[in-house]
Amino acid sequence: MNTFAHIIIREWKRIVSLPAHYVVLLVIPPVVFLFFGLIYNKKFAEDMPVMVWDEDHSALSTRLTDILNATQSIRISSIATDENQVRSAIRSGRVSGAIHFPPRMEANLKSNHPSVVTVYTNAAAIVPAKLIYKDAAGVIVKGGLAVVLQKFTRQGMPEGKAMALLQPIQLNTVTLYNPDYNYQQYLTPGLITVGFQMALILAGVLLINYEKKQKRLKS
Repeated sequence: MNTFAHIIIREWKRIVSLPAHYVVLLVIPPVVFLFFGLIYNKKFAEDMPVMVWDEDHSALSTRLTDILNATQSIRISSIATDENQVRSAIRSGRVSGAIHFPPRMEANLKSNHPSVVTVYTNAAAIVPAKLIYKDAAGVIVKGGLAVVLQKFTRQGMPEGKAMALLQPIQLNTVTLYNPDYNYQQYLTPGLITVGFQMALILAGVLLINYEKKQKRLKS
């Protein structure tokens, strides 16, 4: 233990005695902290460009598009006419996602036939993809239920009974601690830790280089 304590004291004395270590251990860490803090100052993604591929051209698809455009994370930026345009736009980075309304969507809902609405996201950007899917799924599910609910109420069914028929089990999702996928809460601490670790590694490299120059590696 005495030898181990002697080595620790010896190494710390040499670290303190080298001017280069003051830059690595005292100047670089605050610069790294400020750098990552400024990069993620926006905190969370919002108003991300999303493309709409509407093959339904109905009042429902138009209303859903307007509601999607009013959400926090989605901004309808362009219109597509086929899937190739969607894939090309997402691959090039012009949009963060896309939503496809299939043909006869409103007519199918009113006649109790299912319709599949597709949400395209870029899995390479996990946070934007999750935010777009979360807002799009909420709007689309509620919009579809509203159409069927309106149909049942027009047929004379009480609204409460119609809602119970449409949603016999209601799912309530509560996202805790970081519901907005705040970049500063989940990315910045990890990046700062990695930056500090790299500074320590650099200090070790400088120390080994100094020992080699002084020919004291074997002492």
